[in-house]
Amino acid sequence: APASYLNRLNGIFAFALWDKAAGRVIIARDPIGVVPLYWGHDREGRLRVASELKSLVDDCADAAQFPPGHWYDSATGALS
Repeated sequence: APASYLNRLNGIFAFALWDKAAGRVIIARDPIGVVPLYWGHDREGRLRVASELKSLVDDCADAAQFPPGHWYDSATGALS
């Protein structure tokens, strides 16, 4: 489970990790939110992730800041 290793991370980070074999993405951001991270869905419903909001606003009507101190697992749809 992602929580088993994500809870052990320390420092400043924001990332999206694509697991091709499992067909899933893990997105995470440090608790303070020093590194910017944004996400949204394009017109076809595909998840998009970027470090700058301007990269998403033209294609994602729901573009938003990824919440600091959280992680997302596309396999479950859980944002924790």
